[in-house]
Amino acid sequence: RLLINGPNWQDAKTSIIEGRELARLMSETFAELLDRHLRDPLLKAVFAGPAGDLGVPPSRASAFVSLGILNHYLGGAYFPVGGGGAMRDAFVTALEARGALLHKNAPVTRIDVMSDGFAVHARGEIYEARSVVSNADVALTLGLLSGADVPGRIRDKVERLKPSLGACVVYAATDLDIAALGMTDANIWHYGTSDIDACYAELYAGRVPDEPFFILTSPSLKDPEGHVVPNGHQTVEIITMAPGEPFRRYFDGRPPRRGDDYAARKETISARLPAGAQRYLPGLRDPLVLSDRSTPATVWHFVRGVAGGIYGPELSPDPSVLRRV
Repeated sequence: RLLINGPNWQDAKTSIIEGRELARLMSETFAELLDRHLRDPLLKAVFAGPAGDLGVPPSRASAFVSLGILNHYLGGAYFPVGGGGAMRDAFVTALEARGALLHKNAPVTRIDVMSDGFAVHARGEIYEARSVVSNADVALTLGLLSGADVPGRIRDKVERLKPSLGACVVYAATDLDIAALGMTDANIWHYGTSDIDACYAELYAGRVPDEPFFILTSPSLKDPEGHVVPNGHQTVEIITMAPGEPFRRYFDGRPPRRGDDYAARKETISARLPAGAQRYLPGLRDPLVLSDRSTPATVWHFVRGVAGGIYGPELSPDPSVLRRV
């Protein structure tokens, strides 16, 4: 039976229409949604600009999730005071206050599914629990499940999930007055064309473009009180999407042991980003006081993002991605 809350038929009709629209959004791409409502290619590109926050172009991105990202920005967006590290520390403090025992550098290698709970293998030890909570990549977590009691639908889900793209990032400190140059706490998305799908073509071919699209952002302008930075300096991050496959050979090595080839590859890609960002912050390359870089191999090293992906599974309209197990 269908129970409709509403004082009259008009409310019920509206609820049915909204339900159908929601079902449609769950099954179509963001490009299909934009094509239904817009004609101007440039206007479509404006709405699809934050596609990098999903790691997939409009033609592959879930319309439902893309609207969530868009709504986040239209509402003003949010940034944690103190940055992402402050969120981590808050979780650690709360967990320890409730009796949790936390270990560093203790990757889980297997999760045995038993009739009355789970056996988690980590650090050469086994931890038994009635429930397991994971904040890791869902494909990684489900792939660690072992035993005859693992449902077939979960094994099928792991096979269907595709990893998102990775990223190359430049983290920099500069003594430029970036606010005077027009930089604000907003993100700047730069694309060489209004055809955003075309910007992803080389990435899916396993290459980082010579002139990559990127996002330019300043954590210190977003969080001037909680972000620790020397007086007279600002922090800048420049991020571009990158395929994980060219970096896979470096996944098993720590930075000092990845070799000269990795350092050269990282430097080549990273050098392109400040050069492109100078369009918005003239002179950015010269006054860099501090600069560090990361690649998909970095993501794998620190959080075990499958294939170096930064967003977990690719957020497509595939039902196996959006629904719970």
